[in-house]
Amino acid sequence: MLLAACIVGCYALLMLLCAYGGHRVWRRHSVVRTMQTPRVSVVVPLRNEEAQVESLVQCLLQQDYTDYECILVDDHSTDRTWERLQACCDARIRVLSARAEGKKAALLTGVQAAQGGYVLTTDADCRMDADWLRSMVQTALQQDAGLVIGPVRMEGMPLAALEYLSLSAVTAGTAGLGHPVMCSGANLLVRREAWLQAAAKLEWSEAGGDDQFLLGALKASGVPVAYAGHRESLVRTKTPVGVGEFLSQRARWAGKSRRYKDAGMLATAILVLLTQCVLLGAVGWMWVDPRIGWLWLPVAAANGMVLWPAARFFRQERLLYWFPVAQVLYPCYVLAVLIRLLIPNQWKDRKI
Repeated sequence: MLLAACIVGCYALLMLLCAYGGHRVWRRHSVVRTMQTPRVSVVVPLRNEEAQVESLVQCLLQQDYTDYECILVDDHSTDRTWERLQACCDARIRVLSARAEGKKAALLTGVQAAQGGYVLTTDADCRMDADWLRSMVQTALQQDAGLVIGPVRMEGMPLAALEYLSLSAVTAGTAGLGHPVMCSGANLLVRREAWLQAAAKLEWSEAGGDDQFLLGALKASGVPVAYAGHRESLVRTKTPVGVGEFLSQRARWAGKSRRYKDAGMLATAILVLLTQCVLLGAVGWMWVDPRIGWLWLPVAAANGMVLWPAARFFRQERLLYWFPVAQVLYPCYVLAVLIRLLIPNQWKDRKI
């Protein structure tokens, strides 16, 4: 009982600290314009994304930033993605084919070909407003950051979107505390030199994790990290379609954690896992000692405190209607992801 209370207490403290950190980075005013406009290369890896190419290019070309290029890298697609990319006619767009298979290889191909001093990565299914690029760059300049973590809003299935909102809250909160433990390759701005220097540490044997391993490598190298706490910096993406696809995606994300070398990432992952194990155990133990059921209350309260400001920033307050359901289901969801890890997984027709 005492050990369980200590685990829950540590988790609640972490969430409260994340709420404080998020308060420090989330700003509701517009980003300040500066006269500096360094050249930026937007790098987007694509695999089997023929349906996304047109709207993606539209979003990229509408940016109000002056000096940028877009490098779209095809990762050996088996559909008509390459043909759609070849049809893009604009001087700001360069289309390349990845030298090797995999998202990391596609990113490396794009970053090596980049002409900008900064590289901004996103995914083919992400959408952004016209001031996205400018906002990300200004955050880097104002905070003298070598890596800028951008906010990502997930839309679609309510419970999946709420779960991702919690990840976004921890991402912003830990960054606000000066110890970032999470980021998303869907919205990352990095100095090109720093990216290339960290390339060898991206755990190439792992299919995914380019973002997390990059964050860990840059932190270890002493590269300053900032969070873009402006809504202009936000990109939007969709939740997976269906429970099976959702669990498959989360299992891919969870699977890379065994390769983490950053102490903060490891400690956070272990603490979250232990807390959910305690809550699951509490359900069964309540028949013996009903008092243990109270362990759910500090967890729910801390989660609510970190989610509320995040929901306001991302303008997803309606997702909080699902909060009570999510609190009950989350330990079961963690267990389902752990079970899914035991089953061979795949991504875009590739076994991983």
